Amino acid sequence: MVQVPDGDYDYWAKRAKVNINLRRTTCAGRSAFNLRAPSLASEEKFRSLYKIASTVDFEDAVIHLVKLAQTALYLFDLLKQDYIDGLLCDETNRALGEFYNLYKPYKGSTYPIKEGWMEPHLLTALITKLMVCRNKLQTSNFTTVKDPFNDWLEFSRDIGRFQNAKGLRENNVINLATLKKLEDYSAGPLRVRKAIKSKLDDLSGIRNTPLLGEECNPEIFLDHATIESLRAIWRPRLKSNFPTDHERQPNDFIHMIKEVSSRTVSCS
Repeated sequence: MVQVPDGDYDYWAKRAKVNINLRRTTCAGRSAFNLRAPSLASEEKFRSLYKIASTVDFEDAVIHLVKLAQTALYLFDLLKQDYIDGLLCDETNRALGEFYNLYKPYKGSTYPIKEGWMEPHLLTALITKLMVCRNKLQTSNFTTVKDPFNDWLEFSRDIGRFQNAKGLRENNVINLATLKKLEDYSAGPLRVRKAIKSKLDDLSGIRNTPLLGEECNPEIFLDHATIESLRAIWRPRLKSNFPTDHERQPNDFIHMIKEVSSRTVSCS
């Protein structure tokens, strides 16, 4: 039980979510739950743990980060839509644990978790897995959604179109059967995109291009957080020198090749 100052529940609900989320990500002290503003120590620990940009409003970032995780979990058929509210609840933690056990996201190195929680490497793996699925759907002309976290309802319908076209049960979320069909997509176009992405990075001197492969290292992921909902937390001041690949239609891809070619010539 927590006393709500002035009885204004709506006003203090956000602070309650923030403090609960900090406690559930091991960033709060051992004091009893309250509605006081987070301590500087809690803020510094959370920002360090999740690599949150120093210029981003802290309480907004805490809630937005959880919403990103919940949206991805919903689109992977692990969490009900009603839970996308920014509160790191039991159901969200259960879904995170299920994602870890079902998709085995860590390859090459291990970051074992004993129970479901929003562990930074797991969160990174979840976000990048969704982005890879989005890139495959876009490349095969099943979606034009740039940001599946902001436009998740439209993206969900696009998943349904893909399922219908591939003879799968149309439930508008990415389950194992849908993921298998996406993985059957030829890797050729993605290899070309990766080569061009690498060239653009080399020419620009900064990492402003989208991450085309799955990743569980938050430090690497930061260099490729280019869509709006990710920039809002990690790179709010990002100004791309080049259009990102999800801002181009598939039939514009040849222009990207020409841009790389012309810049390479001018630099030689």
